Amino acid sequence: MKYLFTLSLALFMGFFSPVLAQKYSPYEQEIKAHSTAKQYTEVIGFAKYAKELNDSSLYRIGRAYLREKDQVNARKFFDLTLAQNPRYQNAWYFRGVISRYESAFKETLADAKKAIEIDSTDTDYYFLEGDAYWELKEFDKARMSFEAATRQKDCALSAWAYIGELYTELEQPEKAAKAFRDALPHVQQDTAMYLRCLYNLGVNEHLTKHFDLAEQAFTEVVRLNPMDYRGLSKLIQAQYAQKKYKSADLLKKQIYEGWKAGKLPESMKEDFCFDQFEWKGKRVLVYERFAESGDLYYKHVFYLLDEKGNDVLQVQTEFSFAIAMSGKKYTLGKNEGKTHFTFIQFLFEENFNYDDLKSKVIRILEGSETASSSSTIRN
Repeated sequence: MKYLFTLSLALFMGFFSPVLAQKYSPYEQEIKAHSTAKQYTEVIGFAKYAKELNDSSLYRIGRAYLREKDQVNARKFFDLTLAQNPRYQNAWYFRGVISRYESAFKETLADAKKAIEIDSTDTDYYFLEGDAYWELKEFDKARMSFEAATRQKDCALSAWAYIGELYTELEQPEKAAKAFRDALPHVQQDTAMYLRCLYNLGVNEHLTKHFDLAEQAFTEVVRLNPMDYRGLSKLIQAQYAQKKYKSADLLKKQIYEGWKAGKLPESMKEDFCFDQFEWKGKRVLVYERFAESGDLYYKHVFYLLDEKGNDVLQVQTEFSFAIAMSGKKYTLGKNEGKTHFTFIQFLFEENFNYDDLKSKVIRILEGSETASSSSTIRN
């Protein structure tokens, strides 16, 4: 009988050994209370009792260190947590977050996978996994991780947007646009993330030549944030693509007002893009410069880009006093390599017809026009 009791007790102890293996911590309630009250310095004060603490207390100290931006000690306490309880999934997760801060993406990925192995229902774990894959340039795996994140309860809203941004990175604008459209209903309208989704939706709609949909997206961007001059520039481009020049030129005036008031972002201090189009499989970006001063200046510049996005040549409207003496405002010039070419056969009024200008620029790009003169560009 005594043997049976002893055997039963042994089985009982064995069955509940994971629970009984946990340390009893006399400081647990204090640490928990300070942690709940966000009193991180007080929580860290218990670090000296590390050998006496249970896994939850060690974890809370690690989180407190992380809140105080002490990643070295945070990692140390997450390691202590996992040494005591290898199935403490949040410790794996936050250790992965620290590796992410340190750009140790393989380590990030390993810890995220460990957290998912323990709990496959937490959206943040999948998001961290996707972020690590992205940094490792394994974009298809990153997309699958973000899609897994969206299938979990209380999905991180940024996961929806990141799917679209991944397709943008992969240069698949149709899929990117769909992903951003799918993301919008899941993102609060009064957030920066919503504006980011809208903006990227517009960019990809433009790339797929859905110019009316791009216009809708950028109209909403500007409505929600009237100070978004980059969005305003994109809206102008969408309208130019549809030949809505009058309404687009009214929007240009808003950009000029922003320029005069010093409100434009650094990338728009000197000029802004008002049109873009494809020519023989290559992209042409058209910029308008603000300043109009000196004996010679360029006003509208057409940049021809190669497949890497570098401009290989430019054609521009040029003002000079000599042209002004003829009663016109601009002629056309081309810069290619170290040589500048002038096409004096083309003269334009200040309020020129844009379709006429564009057609003549394309003739120069095609090489069907002979330059009237050329000179070496001196830096």
